Amino acid sequence: MNYTHRCLHSHKLPLLILLIAIVVILIQPYSIHAAANSSNTTIRCLTSQSSALLQLKSSFHDASSLSSWQPDTDCCRWEGVTCRMASGHVVVLDLSDGYLQSNGLHPALFNLTLLTNLALSGNDFMGAQLPDSGFERLSKLVSLDLSATNFAGQIPIGIGNLSSMLALDLSNNPNLYLSEPSFQTFIANLSNLRELYLDEMDLSSSGSTWSSDLAASAPQIQILSFMSCGLSGFIDPSFSRLRSLTMINLRLNVISGMVPEFFANLSFLTILELSGNAFEGQFPTKIFQLKRLQFIDLYWNDKLCVQLPEFLPGSRLEVLDLILTNRSNAIPASVVNLKYLKHLGLTTVEASMNSDILLIRELHWLEVLRLYGGSGQGKLVSFSWIGSLKHLTYLELGNYNFSGLMPSSIINLTNLTSLTLYNCSMSGPIPSWIGNLIQLNNLNFRNNNLNGTIPKSIFALPALQSLYLDSNQLSGHLEDIPIPSSSSVYDIDLSNNWLHGPIPKSFFCLPNLEYLNLESNHLTGIVELRPFWRLRSLYFLGFSNNKLSVIDGEDSPSQYLPKIQHLGLACCNLTKLPRILRHLYDILELDLSSNKIGGVIPGWIWEIWKDTLGSLDLSNNAFTSLENSPSLVTFTHLSHLNLSFNRLQGEIPIPAISLPYGVVVLDYSNNGFSSILRTFEGRSLRVLNLRGNKFNGMLPKGIKEGCKLETIDLNSNQIEGRLPRTLSNCKSLELLDVSNNHILDLFPLWLGNLPKLRVLVLRSNQLYGTIKGLHNSDLTRDHFSSLQILDLANNTLSGQLPPKWFEKLKSMMANVDDGQVLEHQTNFSQGFIYRDIITITYKGFDMTFNRMLTTFKAIDFSNNSFVGVIPGTIGSLVSLHGLNMSHNNFTGAIPQQLGNLAQLESLDLSWNQLSGVIPHELTFLTSLAWLNLSNNNLTGRIPQSNQFLSFSNSSFEGNLGLCGRPLSKDCDSSGSITPNTEASSEDSSLWQDKVGVILLFVFAGLGFVVGFVLTIIFQLVCQLPPAKMSPRVAQREYEPLLLVLLLLQTLIASSIPCLPDQAAALLQLKRSFSATTASATAFRSWPAGTDCCRWEGIRCDDGGGRVTSLDLGGRHLQSGGLDTAVFSLTSLRYLNLGGNDFNGSQLPATGFEMLTELTHLNISPPSFTGQIPAGPIPNQLASLHQLESLDLSSNKLSGEIPKKLASLDFLSTLNLSDNMLEGRIPESPHFLTLPNSSFIRNAGLCGPPLSNECSNKSTSNVMPHLSEEKSADVMLFLFVGLGFGVGFAIAIVVRKPCIGKYT
Repeated sequence: MNYTHRCLHSHKLPLLILLIAIVVILIQPYSIHAAANSSNTTIRCLTSQSSALLQLKSSFHDASSLSSWQPDTDCCRWEGVTCRMASGHVVVLDLSDGYLQSNGLHPALFNLTLLTNLALSGNDFMGAQLPDSGFERLSKLVSLDLSATNFAGQIPIGIGNLSSMLALDLSNNPNLYLSEPSFQTFIANLSNLRELYLDEMDLSSSGSTWSSDLAASAPQIQILSFMSCGLSGFIDPSFSRLRSLTMINLRLNVISGMVPEFFANLSFLTILELSGNAFEGQFPTKIFQLKRLQFIDLYWNDKLCVQLPEFLPGSRLEVLDLILTNRSNAIPASVVNLKYLKHLGLTTVEASMNSDILLIRELHWLEVLRLYGGSGQGKLVSFSWIGSLKHLTYLELGNYNFSGLMPSSIINLTNLTSLTLYNCSMSGPIPSWIGNLIQLNNLNFRNNNLNGTIPKSIFALPALQSLYLDSNQLSGHLEDIPIPSSSSVYDIDLSNNWLHGPIPKSFFCLPNLEYLNLESNHLTGIVELRPFWRLRSLYFLGFSNNKLSVIDGEDSPSQYLPKIQHLGLACCNLTKLPRILRHLYDILELDLSSNKIGGVIPGWIWEIWKDTLGSLDLSNNAFTSLENSPSLVTFTHLSHLNLSFNRLQGEIPIPAISLPYGVVVLDYSNNGFSSILRTFEGRSLRVLNLRGNKFNGMLPKGIKEGCKLETIDLNSNQIEGRLPRTLSNCKSLELLDVSNNHILDLFPLWLGNLPKLRVLVLRSNQLYGTIKGLHNSDLTRDHFSSLQILDLANNTLSGQLPPKWFEKLKSMMANVDDGQVLEHQTNFSQGFIYRDIITITYKGFDMTFNRMLTTFKAIDFSNNSFVGVIPGTIGSLVSLHGLNMSHNNFTGAIPQQLGNLAQLESLDLSWNQLSGVIPHELTFLTSLAWLNLSNNNLTGRIPQSNQFLSFSNSSFEGNLGLCGRPLSKDCDSSGSITPNTEASSEDSSLWQDKVGVILLFVFAGLGFVVGFVLTIIFQLVCQLPPAKMSPRVAQREYEPLLLVLLLLQTLIASSIPCLPDQAAALLQLKRSFSATTASATAFRSWPAGTDCCRWEGIRCDDGGGRVTSLDLGGRHLQSGGLDTAVFSLTSLRYLNLGGNDFNGSQLPATGFEMLTELTHLNISPPSFTGQIPAGPIPNQLASLHQLESLDLSSNKLSGEIPKKLASLDFLSTLNLSDNMLEGRIPESPHFLTLPNSSFIRNAGLCGPPLSNECSNKSTSNVMPHLSEEKSADVMLFLFVGLGFGVGFAIAIVVRKPCIGKYT
């Protein structure tokens, strides 16, 4: 890429030549005139000019570089100053790259009214705004260069009034923008412009008219550079008027539409840079034939189709980059005619891989080669030929499958200065021969499976400047860097590895260090921040998520602190804010999450960083209040503020943000905030997460038009009243979660007009009324067309469901597997991603989804009062994964159309009044993992095929007319219950309903209580003479007493608290987590001595006091490892520990086999920060024969998949993706039904359902499919018999003396 940059920057040379010529033309007449009059006379600089320059000098903090600028000397001889000889006026002022600092541009500059050339680039004006007035006085300016000056704010209109301007450069000032005046107004008077550089300046307010505005106002433009300006829309046809264009740089915008055909008519065009946009359609092939074209970069336009032409001899093309475009043909053989080609970038197409590589290896004159594969998981690719390209100085290979060691022929590329092998499935240690590439200045092995230690030879490379080894499995201690004081290294990224031990002191002594990222390792020891402040170039310092203890240091801060912009100190055992923070004025990103900092969030945070702060994370601490609200300050760049999991109270602070475009995320969840501002949408606010607070009252009604909110999460508060109708102004809303509140309203049908609404969660409120059908006018319009999750559970909705209403849910009808995660990416420079979190009932449990795929679709209408039939139109929602209609009053038959829901995994129709037979079409649902049809009026034979063979009694119980397995009722040949067994089957069914109570009765000793009561009764009876006893017996006077005893027995059984051993295990598990705000929040209902069955996240069985469900998902807890106390909860059926930090520890090798009743297990990683479990998958998981769902995704699990996992017959949901697993996926009929998403992004895995085949040496995991018939639980009936046996024996013993007395 260095060659690319040189090529772009070289186009500033014409500007320099042009300006020199202009200055000579302007000065020459005056020089000649002066010489004619007196050859010995030189006119000195005017006093007014030197005075203005000296005032300008005084505004710089350190002007030592302007040592020649002294009073009473000729300013025309000062450095950077050129005068008009005839008059002594300053005409050129060039202070570029002077490393000067100032708090603003001094107005004395505008006294130099005859300036033709002003260059201040490469100096630092510390975020100051350009003066509103003054530039209009410099009417003679033909060139203005303010690039990379750190100015901020609106560009003054005075610059736009400089009609003589030929070259304007305001690039590399990301804090500058054009809003008022608009781009159209600003450019209107610059009709003489030849060169315009506005890179990284915000032009988003120009909308889609920027191209037509430019064409109308600057017809002679030659060089146009608008990189990363927020431009959007199509390129207007009027742009074709700009026939003098030699360079077009529109890189990194969001320009869409087709690349215009008229670009092929721009005969002077030499550079076309369109990378990083949203162009689509066919790229005009004729553009490749432009005779002067030297540079064409279309990288990262994934919807753009490119067909390479036949290249004619004589082409001057030097740079061709088509990575991440849709190339529709193989590389033509004529590519060898590109004799000037120095830079080639391609995404190889698997169909033409071999022919492409044969041609590329012939381009032996290449200097830069960038090749990317499709996904990095495909066929093995050999690059043994790469060493033949002897002229290569830059090599970048990404997304290939090297299946082990890196190509050794790279050692022959002795001219390499940059080597990148990204995501290439490399494993093993880093080869020592890397140390022989002595010209390397950039080494990048990111996102591979490299292990072992980092060779000493790497840091000994004499020219090394940047080192990126992050996201591997490197381990061992970090070695000292030899002679750090003479090292050229400025970038080091070793994050996301397994490094341990202390940080070597030599890292503190690298004089050129700019970027140091050691986050997410196992580094230990005490780190003092003070030595890093001596590194004046340092801007990024990351220590987060290690085992470090960071301290401030005792000395006062140095006078010359580095300009730290990114500081990561999450999970660093901090107990207070580092004092140095008050002296770091350039902070863009600060992460202090998961520490132990308490007290007040100081007000100086908002004041000092209001013009720089982009992301601030103070979550998972113990802050109690804010000294000053950030709503009192206007932030220029704030895009992410996370105060979640603290103890903050009062009114939520909504900061005023002047960010003109981008995404702003505010996460204030899990605090004690109690009130909301009247308007909370904000100009750039996209995500507002307020779940788990104490808000009460009604939501604000004043949401204005233009609301840009995409996520509103108000789950678990105390909000009352109606949903404000002004929410309909939020046209970009994707997620609305107001569950677990006190909303009293009708179903918000009006929300259906929001075109992007994906998730609507209204569960556990007081919604009432019906879901009304659509009006005729609505039938032709989109209505909830993007909805993928609709949760209305636990309300009081009633009436019939209108069938046509479901026909509008288009997203649930689309069977598209794009695999995207529901997330929001800010415009923050580090690309912060916020992922939505929701909790819904799925497969019978309340499940928290930390990563919600856009393909996941679910409907939950449970626990309402709906009546009538279940609409058959639900069967058209073919992409549904979950459907819950339980606990309503539905009648009629189960719609056979539900058999069309091929992706359905969870179906709950229990506790209704459904009748008829179970449709045979439901057996077509081969993905169905959880079914509940219990407690209805269903009849006939239970289907005996496919998934139905795996369901237990509980899926069908409470339907007296059902027969066939798994129920004990037999069916006759017609499918009805056999007559001679019907009565006994009914009795058996009644007893089955009581099995749980009888079992708990035995455990609690209630059998002995009944025996004791019976003894008392018989003693009373024995005391009566037969004459008195018989009438009482005959009149059944004792039956009420017996009924009372039976009711008492049931009540006692249902009120049994948590057993002591269960509570003790949970408390031990609680103690294993670190004491943080997150743990205090998660365990606030877990005090010792209380009923653990009532603790948050805990569910117990019906009266037995044994824990059956433990849900700590998404709580951001921290622990050194999974405590074995969890294995004492042997009745667990649901265990969710995902979204927590286990500090990279391995999963326990033993213990899981004790959880024999477990059906759901989730140990997926945290959403944002923290270490994740590592090591192999425990073999004992294969003993969990009841397991239905297993999620171990996105960990660092290694080794092979245990063969016995394939024998888990009930396992229907498996996610092992994003690990480091290897070997062959076990082959069994059961595993073959799983999607490839269960195993993707494990570089070493092979075999179906993945597309990459296994080599012969791959470990064989083939095993037969094991199936077994499930019978009744014999042990359960033994306990039932034991309980009644004891009661009966006591009754007989007591009655013997009574019988003897009256015989």
